[in-house]
Amino acid sequence: MENTENGVIEFDQNIASLEAIVSETNKITAEDLKDKKQLKIVKETRIKLRDIRTSITKQGEKKKEGALKYQRDVLARQRELIAVITPEEDRLKDVEEEAKKMQQREENLKILPLRKSQLDFIKDGIVISDDEILDMDTQTFSEYYNGRMFEKNEIDRIAAEEKERKANREKELKEQKRIQEENRKLKEEADKKDAEREKERKVEEAKLAKLKAKFDKEKKEKEEAEEKIKKEKDIEEEKKKSEKAILRKKDFMKFLEDNGYTKENKENFVIKEDGENYLLFKKIAEFKK
Repeated sequence: MENTENGVIEFDQNIASLEAIVSETNKITAEDLKDKKQLKIVKETRIKLRDIRTSITKQGEKKKEGALKYQRDVLARQRELIAVITPEEDRLKDVEEEAKKMQQREENLKILPLRKSQLDFIKDGIVISDDEILDMDTQTFSEYYNGRMFEKNEIDRIAAEEKERKANREKELKEQKRIQEENRKLKEEADKKDAEREKERKVEEAKLAKLKAKFDKEKKEKEEAEEKIKKEKDIEEEKKKSEKAILRKKDFMKFLEDNGYTKENKENFVIKEDGENYLLFKKIAEFKK
């Protein structure tokens, strides 16, 4: 380990010598460097300070290496010494803890019936031995009791919520069933009314169809009768026209005969129409050109 003076690690340089070197140039400014002598001093001092800094850095690194080795040696010795006393310290600690537990069990034995009564009051079905209860100090038992009480309350709360949820669900299902039954009856009544209306509609349609058929039949019979009468009338008219035409033709032929018209001499006659009349012209004589 390096020597120290008043708790300060020693280097080849000290604060006073370094401050003396710095004071040689700390008043030189950029204006002073116009003087070459001053410039030379600045350069030489700067190089000197650089070399000192390098030396200090190397000394520091070397001293740190020594310090690390010393630190490791101290830690190894520390562990060696502590290893001698630790087992007994731990054993004595265990003895104290065991004594505390025995004293705590004696105190807890007095309140064991009360604690058991408190735990039985929870009614969560959990079984715990007397020894386990006796091993608990006041804080541990309080935390244990509160934990079980919280769990029991939480279970009861969940059970109550589930019971309420189930009751509400049953109520909803019952209401849905009632609504479904009501809707079924309403639909049944509506279907029945629809069926009755459909039946009435079909009966009415049948009546209308029957009336229409009767009307169509009568209309057809009437049209057929009228058509028959018309045809008979047309036939009669045609017959009369035919008879009239025959008579007219006979009268016309008689007219021609009365005026000397025959098949043999028809070339001597010319027949022309003049409005409602027929004109008969007869060739009287011929004269050659």
